[in-house]
Amino acid sequence: LKRNKQMNEKTNQSLLKFPCIFTFKIICKKAPETKQQLITIIETHFSKLSENDISRKESKNNNYCSYSITVNAQDKTTIDNAYKELNENKNVLILF
Repeated sequence: LKRNKQMNEKTNQSLLKFPCIFTFKIICKKAPETKQQLITIIETHFSKLSENDISRKESKNNNYCSYSITVNAQDKTTIDNAYKELNENKNVLILF
């Protein structure tokens, strides 16, 4: 029991040192509303984004797109909450 408690404590610790620059990598279905949905979600948890904070690439067959969105993260909880909300978006397929 004590070992399990120690393992749980270790898995709850973050390898990141806060505050830090953090990049969300998101693969989505290509849809006209996707970019604005992602921006809205991220800006709910972090400060307003600039165009320099967002990069986008389209897939070879133009069916999917990937976004890299860079934020200034203050803590792990905020990152976790943003991941949870991004994961609930119907166009998001994969989060890194």
